[in-house]
Amino acid sequence: MEVHNNLGSGFLEIVYKDASQYEFHADFVVYGKIILEVKAVSEIYDKSIAQALNYLSFS
Repeated sequence: MEVHNNLGSGFLEIVYKDASQYEFHADFVVYGKIILEVKAVSEIYDKSIAQALNYLSFS
């Protein structure tokens, strides 16, 4: 939320990913043992939920 509050809406996913990396001070976005994927969408779709669950099944 910090990144979104600072940047607002309307940017491409890469902008939010890069800003998140800066916030986490890392070369890739990892928070603890969690790897984060940034999605810039107006709502969460079933396809995105299925993709996230698929990623989690391999971890």
